[in-house]
Amino acid sequence: MALKLNRALVAGSAILALVVTGCSTKGGGDNAAKTDDKGVKTDFGITDKEISLGAITDASGVLKAYGLAVTHGNQMWADDFNASGGACGRTVKIEVRDSAYKADKAVPLYAELKDKVAGYLQIFGSASLAALKGSFTSDNAIVTSSTTASVNLDNPELLMTGTSHDIDTINGLAYLQKAGMLADGDKVGMVAIDSEYGLNAIAGAEYYAKKHDLELDSVKLSATESDMSSAVTKMKSSGVKVILAAVAPKAMGSILTQAQAQGLDIPIMGNGPSFEPQLLGTPAASAMGNYYRSVGMAPYGAEGALAQKIATEYPTKFQDEPSDQVNFGYVEGLVWGAILKEACDSKDMTRDGLIAASKKIDVDTQGLTPKLDYSTEGVPPSREGYIVVPDASIPGGLKALESHYMSKEAKDYKAPLQK
Repeated sequence: MALKLNRALVAGSAILALVVTGCSTKGGGDNAAKTDDKGVKTDFGITDKEISLGAITDASGVLKAYGLAVTHGNQMWADDFNASGGACGRTVKIEVRDSAYKADKAVPLYAELKDKVAGYLQIFGSASLAALKGSFTSDNAIVTSSTTASVNLDNPELLMTGTSHDIDTINGLAYLQKAGMLADGDKVGMVAIDSEYGLNAIAGAEYYAKKHDLELDSVKLSATESDMSSAVTKMKSSGVKVILAAVAPKAMGSILTQAQAQGLDIPIMGNGPSFEPQLLGTPAASAMGNYYRSVGMAPYGAEGALAQKIATEYPTKFQDEPSDQVNFGYVEGLVWGAILKEACDSKDMTRDGLIAASKKIDVDTQGLTPKLDYSTEGVPPSREGYIVVPDASIPGGLKALESHYMSKEAKDYKAPLQK
């Protein structure tokens, strides 16, 4: 029997490890469209009492800390949503599966879940999302995305919950230039995973470089590469003034330690997935003074009633170290909550009804992100983000230097699929 993420006060990683070991439940049963006694239409993943949502995450791979934090945030939202009455008298159940950040594992997990869930709170990892894009499109299943590459914004089933990687990169470079750490005509190095994540970040860097006559020197790597010594040596020899990094946390730690060891005392700007608080307990901690991060999510424990509520309750529910990705997971839930309530009001909770509802929603993330606008296909839902730096003295390990930060370049940027 498949285990779902529950409210037990145990380690989240232990729960997720168990999720993938069992065979699946029967889920939503008969998926033919039906109408209940209150006139509400349903089909996949919705019974008279429950709404099943899928979460294909990384609970054991290169971004395990991220995946766990996002999934814990999903569950915290579901707990609150269910406690408030759910939607149309139904509560949410999350079906969690571990892809270990591998697309070849995500594909059969999706096949197992596709007829059992109404949609997906997350499909974690750019490679997994790319591999499954055709499937959830043809299945008419909504996905709130843990992967924020703007090349996916042509898909009405995919709802991004923050800024895209290209926007993050543009805002990051603009911040460094505003702060006097970068000038027109400078040389910029970039290390990026060769995936939708890294390539989308490179696209943002290329846009900004063209606007400011920057020379961009890029190095691409696989998602599992973590030794950045040769990449940093290359950057140093080419005389870069800034390093951009669209990489996983282990690679980010290597970039920081190698830059310090080689005497390369320059700003290093990372995208969202480049940091996890666990880095503050590694040799990279002594090099964090040069690290900046551009991201679309408020830090864990940020000001605001909801962020403070999450930070207060998280340690009572989970043992895994918290990060801002808990907020990310909660926001994915807020988007789903708005969709479910709108669909309930319209008395159509079929997959078609959920997609129709998604075009009407107004999502209040209560300070966890800037305002999200889904009204225009192909356009990132936000161009505002946060510039954050490490702070080992606080839970989550990050503090904001800039909040709701949007550069002129990000405002003017035309995303790849923007019409």
